[in-house]
Amino acid sequence: MDKFDAALALALLVGIILTGQLVSLVGPNGPAALRYAIWIAGYGGAVLAAWAFWIRPLNLRAPGGDEENVWGPDDGDAADAER
Repeated sequence: MDKFDAALALALLVGIILTGQLVSLVGPNGPAALRYAIWIAGYGGAVLAAWAFWIRPLNLRAPGGDEENVWGPDDGDAADAER
């Protein structure tokens, strides 16, 4: 794990902890819409940051995946359909 990953993990952890602290600061008697907005913005931001910096840059393709169409018909499918 390099410094970038450690910093991002710390930022996400702080984002999650800060969200809980803000909701507790508003309190149970505060406006429900505000509490829900804090939860959605806090956790949604943490998930969005994780996706943007960790998941999105990953190359999730199979080796040689650009050369073949895995969802297209195989050569043997036409022969099977004629039987």
